[in-house]
Amino acid sequence: MLRMTRWSMWSGIALLLLVSVPLGALLWLVNSDSALALAAARVPRNIAGVELRIEGVRGSLARGLHVDLVRVDHELVTVTVTDVNATVRVLPLLWQSIRTADARLGNVDIALHPRRTPPIKRIPRFLPEFLTITATPARIDRLTIHPLVGAPVVFTDIVADATLRPRTLQVIESYGRLGVFALEANGRMTAADPLRFDVTARATATP
Repeated sequence: MLRMTRWSMWSGIALLLLVSVPLGALLWLVNSDSALALAAARVPRNIAGVELRIEGVRGSLARGLHVDLVRVDHELVTVTVTDVNATVRVLPLLWQSIRTADARLGNVDIALHPRRTPPIKRIPRFLPEFLTITATPARIDRLTIHPLVGAPVVFTDIVADATLRPRTLQVIESYGRLGVFALEANGRMTAADPLRFDVTARATATP
């Protein structure tokens, strides 16, 4: 009986260590300013031919982070985001999901480019296979889209609920303004064809 009791005790201690060590590491990662800076510095600058640039990272995931600049260069599109502020929920990180709370982006600039090389045969992705990013809600002060032809289109005061998965971007609902029009929209984009955005929208003229 004593041997069984000791075995149960050591099993319990081992289980506690197995749980507490990764949990402690996670808590350090999400609460430490230095951990966030280290993680940002280790992000690959080239992922499957897509150039990634991140500047001015400070704060922590759990208490709130700030990023001066995020720039993604793809053959078909360049996305530049400035003045990013967000808080990341801790628990979803355990199942490899990033969920932001009160995310705010100052300016988002999207420039579309014509294709100059034949399409690659591998399946394109927005993210690694294991990762999902959900923003509920995300606020964007100003969104500028530069189409292949014509003048830039500028949206302002955007509020959106969106989920980014490895191969799709799903905008569940969004609200914003285009000049004198108040907009409501939802839509879906695939990594295979980022120039196509299947969207349903409604516009209402306002004074």
